Order: sequence, then structure tokens, then C-alpha cells
Amino acid sequence: MNDTISSDMISNDLAEGLANCAREPVHIPGAIQPAGCLVCVDNALQQVLSVSANIAEILGVTPTEAFGQSPSQLLGPDLLEQLASRLELDDSLPLTLECQYQTDTFEGGLQATVYQSDTRWVFEFEPIVSVPEQHSLALLNRWIKVLGRTQSVERLLFRLIEAVESLTGYGRIMVYQFDEEWHGTVISEKRHDALESFLGHRFPAKDIPPQVRALYSVNPVRSIPDAGAPAVSLLSRAGSRDAPIDMGPGYLRASSPVHLRYLANMGVGASLSVAIFSEDNLWGLLACHHGTPKALSPQIRDTLLALVQMASQRLFLLESRGQMRYLKRVMDSRELVSYSRGHLIRPDELIREHGKSWLALFDACGLALMSRFGVSRLGITPDDAVLKRIASGLTAGNRHNGPWFTDQLTDHMSVTTLVQGDDIVGCYGLLALPMNVESPPGWFLLFRQEQPRTHRWAGKPEDVVVEEEGRKVLNPRHSFATWVEEVRGRSRPWLPIEVRAALDLAEDLAIAVSVNHIAHLNSELQSVNKRLESLAHTDSLTGVWNRYHLELSIDAEIKVAHRYQRHCCVLLFDIDHFKQFNDQHGHEAGDRVLKTLATTVESCLRAGDRFGRWGGEEFLILTGIDPKGAELLAERLRRKVEEIDLGDLGQVTISIGVASYHPGDNRKQLVARADQAMYQAKSEGRNRVVSSL
Repeated sequence: MNDTISSDMISNDLAEGLANCAREPVHIPGAIQPAGCLVCVDNALQQVLSVSANIAEILGVTPTEAFGQSPSQLLGPDLLEQLASRLELDDSLPLTLECQYQTDTFEGGLQATVYQSDTRWVFEFEPIVSVPEQHSLALLNRWIKVLGRTQSVERLLFRLIEAVESLTGYGRIMVYQFDEEWHGTVISEKRHDALESFLGHRFPAKDIPPQVRALYSVNPVRSIPDAGAPAVSLLSRAGSRDAPIDMGPGYLRASSPVHLRYLANMGVGASLSVAIFSEDNLWGLLACHHGTPKALSPQIRDTLLALVQMASQRLFLLESRGQMRYLKRVMDSRELVSYSRGHLIRPDELIREHGKSWLALFDACGLALMSRFGVSRLGITPDDAVLKRIASGLTAGNRHNGPWFTDQLTDHMSVTTLVQGDDIVGCYGLLALPMNVESPPGWFLLFRQEQPRTHRWAGKPEDVVVEEEGRKVLNPRHSFATWVEEVRGRSRPWLPIEVRAALDLAEDLAIAVSVNHIAHLNSELQSVNKRLESLAHTDSLTGVWNRYHLELSIDAEIKVAHRYQRHCCVLLFDIDHFKQFNDQHGHEAGDRVLKTLATTVESCLRAGDRFGRWGGEEFLILTGIDPKGAELLAERLRRKVEEIDLGDLGQVTISIGVASYHPGDNRKQLVARADQAMYQAKSEGRNRVVSSL
């Protein structure tokens, strides 16, 4: 009994410590780092409300004297005029201003970072270390050229680290990538011999808790030039009852005591981190450490941010190219399925002819196609009876008619009707894709074998709870020595690009199965045949033509264009940032966007234009107008979609690629040019039209 009580107490303490860590208000510490000073004034710029206790060291006035002056007297009219002028041009905050100060304790340039907390203006002043502007610009331009020539992600990240070292002189520089559970792994590193290597090591998610990660969206740079320096408190005007100052947008906010102990345990005297964003998601960090305190000029810090942003664009361009090559391989496989549909090949024949290539494409050990024709499988899979129980459980639990996947199938037996572990020996990952043309839906299942993994942690990721000021908090680990964890019972995770590609393939298979079924029922059930034929030619969600019907129409239109020298143009478009609708609002919201867009586009087309869903969030329009008219049509559609009112879902935009028929073109070539133009439109900023005429 005592052991049970002790265990419960530890569990409760840990839960309380984790909760307190997640609630720590790191954005309002009530103090700053001594690398500069802070002044907070009212919204009307009439009264000084708060100052940092070290204001005399920078601005040459005591806190008492500061409270006795107006903001204009304390900050100088030139600085406030700069602020007013900048706000007329651009009201986005924070702003960076430069000014000159001469006091008994300081003489030189200051950089002022200006932002708002509630309705108050906050000014953070940092001394400008003399760095020739042309020097930093020359370094930035040189490294941008170097990064622009790299052709691999690994080389790009190492070049970025070399550039950061040349700009900052930090002793250890790392690129740190987050996984789906927010654990981070060091995937690139450069260091001095005096500092320990963390290359290939993992850091637990609690090292950078959610509220700290969220601050990177407010300010992507976090600088701690002296981790051992005491924080400088903020002083408020007598009688003031203002809320704590939110210092998230600035650079000087004091660090959490827990984080400072963490850095001390790691032997770090100064740190700098810059967020790396993939679209709107935090992908990772550039993390810099130095064994001793190290001041960094604000200009160099700004140059470093620009360099990381440039490198990020190149990083995701390289990743996008790799994804496009992968999608091209999947597209070629889909073309084979499309060709097979004309020959009424049964599902088992499709699996026999193309199954091995699908196993290779999706790094799967086995697959199963479950349709009205029964179960067809290849490779390592559960037996037919188990597959049917899995499909039954998936159908009952799949509320949004979307894909379902896991890399640890044994932990998700509730979704698969409590199948026993012995029933799925050898299968640890599952990607299940519904084929909604059928009712009840069929399933295309891909299985993966176990992939044992070795995680090298930077210190054992254990949680130690201590009590501070009556609160239980997590105590940072003291050792960062390598701790090895062997992970079993999981497959390789399913990547988003793999899920997307497999979903498109499953739609093609669903149509192929449906067409086959139509052929078998045609002579017996005319009414059922008409319904299924409609399903085979229209998209079940949006009601517009599906890919199969579009492909037939493109082939026919190309023949007419060739024989009679008529115009034939294709408009291929993709919904920008569509994944955000599903991630932020759910799949039902994503379906609503697709249906609303399809209805809007249909209303803008001529009677002779053909329109359908090409796959996922991609749509295609086939028109017989001339190339110039096709461009005008595309632009009109882009503007019309931009005007769609989705209420709480926000705005939807599309990127359109336009291509016209050239003598000798086949369907694949014509659509490929439109696809290339569409990807160019996306890479150039989205919500635009690009032609390849």
C-alpha cells in the first residue's frame, strides 16, 4: 500500500510540475536582461509609466528623474518623430529605430525596438556595437549566393551554420528540427573542440515548452548574451496599476530561472536561437551556444535573421523539389491505373500487375484492396478475416471519410475493432484510405513492418520535480551525456506527402473498381448501372467531373484540336494552404471549402467548358478558347475565388497554371505543362496565374 501511495504522489507531483511549466508566463517576466534598458510610456506618449532599474547606465537619468520627465524629454523629440514617420509608412510592429545619445555614462548609437503591450508603447534600447554597414551587407550577400547554389538539404544547413559562425563567432551552432511530438533532433552542427557535440542527439519537447515555442511566432529571434548576468527589474510610476508588460516582441526580456539553470548545466554562457518556419509552422531552430558571455551587435542579429529566412526559403524549395519528384513517380503509376480502366481489369489483376511498384513507392511491406469484389492483397498482411475486421472498425470510426494512419498499430486496436496483436504479426504501421465511391466504402490498406530505432538523447529525458516558492516545477537535468533509447514496436512514420499521394491513388482505384462493377451490372440492373456510372464520372464530394471523366474529355478534345486546328487549353489550379483548413478547423471544414469553390467556379464557366476535380485540392478546366482568352478566364476565376466569403474559415485563394495545346501534344504533356506553371505560381507567392502557352 505504501508503494502505491508513493507512486501516486510522484505521479501527482509530476503532473503539477508539468502543468506549472506549461503555464509559466515567460512573456511577462517583469525584468529584462542587462544588455540594454527599457522604457514604457502611455499610448498618447504623454507619461512615462515604467523603466528598467538600469536606465541611468544607458540614458543617464535615474528612474525617479525619468518619471519626472515627459516621453519627449526622456526619449528625445527626434526619436518620437522617427516613430511617427515610420508608422505613417507602415503600422506593423515591432519597429527598429536608431538614435544617438550622449550622457555622463554613455555616448554612442542605440537601437530602439518599439512595440506595444496592450495600449502602452514599449521602447527597448540596446547599444550599437560599431559594425560597418557595408561589411555586414557584403557578408550577407556573399552567403546568400553560396546558399543559393546548394543542391541538397544537408549541404545547405551546413553552409548556413558556416555563415552564422563567420557572422557571430559562436562556439557551437546547430540546426534543430522538431518532430510531430515536438521533440527536437540536432541534424547539423559546427563547434569548437571545447564544447560538447550534440549532432544526432534528441532533446525532449519539455526543453522548449509550448508557450516558448509560441513566442517564436511573435519574435523569431531569442538572444541571451550573458546567461549568468542578474536580471534587471522593472520599476513602475508610483500609484500605477498597469498590467505586466508583454515583452514577447522584444529582445531584452529576462529568461526563466529554470532555463538559466538549464544553460548553466549545459555549460553555456551565451545563447542565440532563430526560428525556422515552414509556411506557418515551426519547423525547427538555428541554435547557437558559447561557453562564455558574448555580446552581439543588433545589426549582426538582424543580418543573421535575414540569412536564416533566406536559407529557409531555399530549404523548403529543395524539399518541395524532392516531393515533386516523388509525386511524379506516383503520377506515372496512376497513369497506368487510368490506362487499365479502359480494359475492365478486376481489382485482383490490378494488384497483380501494379502492386509491387506501389509497395516500393510507399515503402510498404504489404497492401490490401478491399472492395465489393472481395479482398485482394500482396506482401505481408494480416489474413482476410482480420482484414475484414479492421475494415469494419475503420468504417465505423471514420467520421470524415478521410485517411487514417498510424506507425504503432498495436496501440490503436480500438480503431480496428480490438484485433489481437497476434493477428497482425509483422505489421506495425497502417495507412488506410477509404474508397468512397462504393457504399459501404471500400478500403485501400498499406502496411509497414517494424523499424527499430535508436534514439540518442542529450541526457536522460527524465522529469525531476522540485518545489520553488510553494510551487512544484520541473528541475532541468544536470547531465547532457548521451543516453541511448531503443524504440521497438513502431514502423517508419507516414509522411504527409505519402498520405496525400496514396489518397490520390486510392481515388483512382476506387474509380477503377466502380467502372468494373458498372460493366458487370450493366446487363442486369439498368437503374443501378446509371447511378454507378454517374459516380464513376463525377466526384462524390463536389459533384463536378472526376479525373477519369476529365481524362477522357482531354483525349477527345486533343483529337478535335489536331484535326480541325482548333484551340485547346487546360487550366489546372490548386487551393493555397488547403492543409490549414483541415488542421485548424477539421476535415468537415475542408470539405466545405472544396464544395464552395467548385460551385463558385462552375457558375463562372461557359456551356462548352468542362470542369472537374483532378485530385485532392486540385481542379482542372478544359476549354476551347484561345490562349489569351484562357489567361483572362483564369484571372477572372482567381479574383472570383478570392471574393468567396467563408465566414469563420477566412479567405481562400488559388494558384492557376495555364497551358495550351501544341501540335503533337498528348494528354500527359499538356497537363504536365499546366502543372509546372501551377507550381511556378505557388513558388512565386501563390494566388496568381502563370501561363505556359
